[in-house]
Amino acid sequence: MEALKIFISYAHEDEPYRQALEKYLIVLKLQGLIEHWDDRMIVPGDRWDDEINANLEGCHVIVLLVSINFIGSEYIRAKEMRRAMERHGAGAAVVVPVLVRVTPEWSNVLGLGALQVLPVQPGRIPEEVVPIKKWDDEDEAWTCVVNGLRRTIEKFRKTQAARATAATTTPASVAEPKPRATTAATVASADGLKALRELMADGDIHAAADSFRKDFADASEHIVVLGDYKDLHDALHDLHFQCYNFALQESRRADSAAVNWESLIHAEAVLLRILEAIREVAARPTLAPAETAFVADLEDASCELHAAIDSNELAQVKPPVRRLSRVLAIQPSKINLRLNDTARGLPLVALAESMAKMRGQLKDTDLASEEGRRFDQGVTALAALRKDVQELCAEHDTWQEIDAEMRRIEAQLGQDLGDLEFSWEGLRKKLLALCSDPAEPWGVVLTEEVEKLDAALAAGVPTRITQAFRRCYSKAGARFYDVDFELKELCDELRKVGAELDKILAKL
Repeated sequence: MEALKIFISYAHEDEPYRQALEKYLIVLKLQGLIEHWDDRMIVPGDRWDDEINANLEGCHVIVLLVSINFIGSEYIRAKEMRRAMERHGAGAAVVVPVLVRVTPEWSNVLGLGALQVLPVQPGRIPEEVVPIKKWDDEDEAWTCVVNGLRRTIEKFRKTQAARATAATTTPASVAEPKPRATTAATVASADGLKALRELMADGDIHAAADSFRKDFADASEHIVVLGDYKDLHDALHDLHFQCYNFALQESRRADSAAVNWESLIHAEAVLLRILEAIREVAARPTLAPAETAFVADLEDASCELHAAIDSNELAQVKPPVRRLSRVLAIQPSKINLRLNDTARGLPLVALAESMAKMRGQLKDTDLASEEGRRFDQGVTALAALRKDVQELCAEHDTWQEIDAEMRRIEAQLGQDLGDLEFSWEGLRKKLLALCSDPAEPWGVVLTEEVEKLDAALAAGVPTRITQAFRRCYSKAGARFYDVDFELKELCDELRKVGAELDKILAKL
């Protein structure tokens, strides 16, 4: 069993308390449960700021020796405490404040009041945090701290083990869609651009390509933006199906004892992964800060979900679920609108026309070469690629509308079937229009579910109607997931075209 690393954060005026804590931690060290680090371990020649940062990032438990000097240290507040609370909120470490001296208003600093603080003096009702300096028996005070740290260590180990298991397990309810069956147009388009780059060894072809520099640059820029929007949309799709659905299900339990806390640990692990992915996209220069401002809501939801898991309290599960619900009710459709606008605005027509004009300037000998043949095929493929993009965007739009409407209806099923009955005829027509190809197995299955819901509505039995709608929604959601995945795959393939455009631009 690997020892957990404890980072001790303290003000140098409280050196006696640091020494006392180190002394009382000896039993945990001898048992192999912990190793500790504090800034007294920095040796001459070390860059002290780098050493503190490295050890703060690498620790598992962060002990804060809280006093008025600790609170008054700008370095501690701005560097150590802020980063400690961030890592605590992300579940990467756990923060344990230890109140060592009387400190007015300590609980109002950077969220300390939301944490379980040591030492708690036994026998008092209600339990009261008493600074170590105020205890009659110092041995008893530090024993209370060590016992609390032991419980923290045991819980942290169990939680981390459960998170690791949950993070590597794909939920059975989220099936991986099949990759796009046809990427020939994208591959041929990218290969045609690569062939053009090879043909540019000829000065005349190089000059012809240079005259279309703006068309190449515009297409490349649009492809980059499209990829960034799709990365955001994909992250939110994962948030919905791999995090929110699980958290929502558990938030509806009757009481805390009925909650599947491992399912929530999985949801938390997914949320942390998605947060990192969205932060990475938000740092790219193509997106305005306003387009990723919702990250703050996800960060708050992550902290709240972590606190709920730590407390094992059902009531604390509901606030993060509400935050996630608000993000998912607003952001995917906004990002989808921008993504589709960008996809429709892809200047593939201008790019294809530019390449066609260059093809007209090639000599017969060039066209007869292997590079000329590949370039010619790339010009033709660009037209097919544009059609692929337009058709997939149109289908994706329709499924997005259907999904939003069915989600709204599903949220009210338990209270009222009137919205379903009112909306069903229009929704039914949209679904059946998408299921018109008998060669598509998913369409056959979804059509059957539509017909079953028709029969349930005709029978007028609420339980049957609810079950039939949820089955229908499940099948429609699965198809939307597949279409969404196909669009992401196409965006990824388009990046290959963009990469070749960038290489051409680098030579012009």
